[in-house]
Amino acid sequence: MASGLRGARTFRRRSSSTDVPDNVPRDARCRLADRCAADNGQLCGRLWYMEAWIGLAGVIAGAAIALGGQYLTRRSEQRERLTTVLLEQCATVVALSEDFRNRVWEERNQLAENVVAKWDLAAYRLAEARLRILCRDPVGFPS
Repeated sequence: MASGLRGARTFRRRSSSTDVPDNVPRDARCRLADRCAADNGQLCGRLWYMEAWIGLAGVIAGAAIALGGQYLTRRSEQRERLTTVLLEQCATVVALSEDFRNRVWEERNQLAENVVAKWDLAAYRLAEARLRILCRDPVGFPS
């Protein structure tokens, strides 16, 4: 005990094996042992667990940010892909409609024979069906 100090509190220093768990790396063990020595061994256990919880919260927050970013990117790509396919189907329907109008005009003006009968009705119906499926607004299509 302290020989010249009356009434002074003395603390028994714990061994480093009880302060720091065995699975802690050597450099971290030294830092924790220094901290434990600085506060006389009173906050060593709490400090270790607090750092572990803060690290765990950081990992969870990082994972949540990464998953949120992936979700938003995927959603944006799907929306862009849908817009591209919708535009292609609109262009196909317009092109087939104009082709039909030209064929009717040619046949009426006797520039060609049986061109309306050779028009590709199946392609028009397929493009129109794809357009109905892709379009979320049912107002533009008659039932």
